[in-house]
Amino acid sequence: MLVLVFGGAALAGGYYFLTALRTSKRVVSVAHPASGRGTASNTPAVAERINPRRIESTSRRAQESPISPPAGATAVPQSPDTSTPLTRELIERLAHVDVSHGPITPEQVKQWKQDLRELTTQGPAAVGAIRGFLAQNQDLNFAEIEGGSSVGYSSLRAGLFDVLKQIGGPEATEIFLQTLHTTADPVEIAMLARTLDEQAPGQYRQQALEAVRETLEQISTRQLAVKEVGPLFQMLQQYGEAQAVTELERTIPQWHYYAMMALAGMPSGEGIPVLVRQVENPEASPSRNFALQMLAQVSAQSPEAAAALLEQARLNRVPIGAWNQIAAGLAGDQYQLEKPQIDSTTGGAAFLGLKGYHIEAGNQNFYSLPLLAERESDEVKQRLAVIDQLLAVSQNSIALQALQNARGQLTADKARP
Repeated sequence: MLVLVFGGAALAGGYYFLTALRTSKRVVSVAHPASGRGTASNTPAVAERINPRRIESTSRRAQESPISPPAGATAVPQSPDTSTPLTRELIERLAHVDVSHGPITPEQVKQWKQDLRELTTQGPAAVGAIRGFLAQNQDLNFAEIEGGSSVGYSSLRAGLFDVLKQIGGPEATEIFLQTLHTTADPVEIAMLARTLDEQAPGQYRQQALEAVRETLEQISTRQLAVKEVGPLFQMLQQYGEAQAVTELERTIPQWHYYAMMALAGMPSGEGIPVLVRQVENPEASPSRNFALQMLAQVSAQSPEAAAALLEQARLNRVPIGAWNQIAAGLAGDQYQLEKPQIDSTTGGAAFLGLKGYHIEAGNQNFYSLPLLAERESDEVKQRLAVIDQLLAVSQNSIALQALQNARGQLTADKARP
C-alpha cells in the first residue's frame, strides 16, 4: 500500500510569489482564456473552439539570435516548410479536443491516439507541421483535463516531441534545439535534454545546462511564473558535472531541499564538497541540518561524507535538533527527488512506506522510502560502522539516544527474514 503524506512541521517554510513578465527571455506558458487571446467575450465562433486549457506563451525568446551548434556538431540549415494539408489537418485535430460537455471520452482518446500515429507515418511532412505548431507556443495540457491521463502524454507538445523522436533526422534535432533554447517548462527542458543526449551523448549538454541555469535564474528573480522546477534539479543531479555542481550551490538559498538532495545524489559524489561546506558554516541554518542528513544518507558510499559527519560530532558542532535527522539519514527514510516508478514484477510491494512531501517555499516536492532490509549487507555494515564511530565521539545524551535508535533499527532490519 502506498502512503502519501504531504508536508510536515519540520519542513515548514515561507512562500515565494512569482509572476510572469512579458520581458522575460524564456517562453513560459499561462492559461489561455476561453474567450480568446485577450479579445472581448463576444469572440467569433472559431475563437470559441480554443479550449480553456490551451495555453499561449507570454514572451518569445525565439526572436533573438539563432542557435549555434556546439563544437563538433554539424550545423543544420533552416529547412523549408515540408508540411502538407493532411499533416496540418492532423495537427489541428490533435490541438482541438472538445471537453466542454465533460471529461474526455474513451472515443476521443482513441481518435487522438490514432491521429498521432497517422502523423508519425507522414515522416518529414509531419516534422514541418509540428515545427509550425510549436512556433505558436501553444499547448493542450492533458494533466488539467479530467480523464486526460488516458491519453498517455502530459500534453500535446509532449506527444509531438515523441513523434519527432520517432521520425528522427537533422530537422527534428534542429527543432529540439530551438525549443530547448526558448522553453521555460522544466518538464519540457528535461525531456528535450534527455532526447538530445540519447541521440548524441554529451554533445548538447552545454545547451541543456544553459537552459536550466537561465530558467532557474529568471524564476528566482520573479521573471517567470513557473511552479514546479523539480525536473531541472533531477537533470543537474544526473549530469554530475562541475557546472551542475556550481548551479546547485547557487540555488541552495531558494530551493535548499531540491539542491541538497541533488548534490547528495550525484553519480560519483561530485556534490559532497558543497554539502561539507554547508555543515561547516554555522550561518547556513536551516539548510545546515538538512545537509547533515544528506551526508548521513550517503555516508555508506562516500568516505568524504562520513568523515565530515565524524568531524562535526568530534568538535561538538552538530546542533541538538539535527541528531534525529542524522539518524534518519543513516537508518530511516531516504529522500529522493523523483517518485519511484512501480515495477510490475513486484506489484509495487517495494514501495511500502513511500511518502511525499510538499514545501511551500520554492514549491518543492519530493519523496522518501524507508531503508529496507533488502539493502545490500555490505551497505548495512558500512552504515553500522558510521554509527559506531559517531557513538564513540558524540558528547550528549540526545545524540547517543538517536544513534542507538538508528543502530537498533538497522540491526532489526538485518535480522528480519
